Order: sequence, then structure tokens, then C-alpha cells
Amino acid sequence: MNFLPYAIAVMFAASAFFITPLGYQTNLMVYGLGHYEFTDYIRIGLPLSLLVGSVAIGLISLVWSFHGSFFERKHGGDSRRKR
Repeated sequence: MNFLPYAIAVMFAASAFFITPLGYQTNLMVYGLGHYEFTDYIRIGLPLSLLVGSVAIGLISLVWSFHGSFFERKHGGDSRRKR
């Protein structure tokens, strides 16, 4: 099993959390200065997080295979074999 797509998905998830002002430091700065309410972040952040998550999962699965490496799928061999 290829671990790389899972690691990429975790990186996207860690950097794209828009549901609360506590999710990212700039959200917290704007929260106080802009006089936003917590529900504003949920109302806008939830659909945005779902959109970013679904696009990221779709693109990650196109670029990196969750089962085996690209070399194994294309050539049918072990990518670590000796030359």
C-alpha cells in the first residue's frame, strides 16, 4: 500500500480547516477585528471545507494511487527491483 496519498491528504486537511476561527491563525485575527460571529464561520466554512476536501481527495487519487505505486501499475513489477 502506498502511504504517500494518505500523507498528502492529511497535509491538505491540516491546512484547509475553515469551519471555526480557531482552525487557522489568520481566521482568529479576522474574527476579532471583523466582529464576526462563530456561526458565520460555520455557515461559510462548512461548505468550503467540504468542497476543498472533495476536490483534494479527487485530485489526490488521480495523481497518486492508494494501492501500489505508479511504476507497479504501469510496468507490473516491483519498483525496488535491482537493475
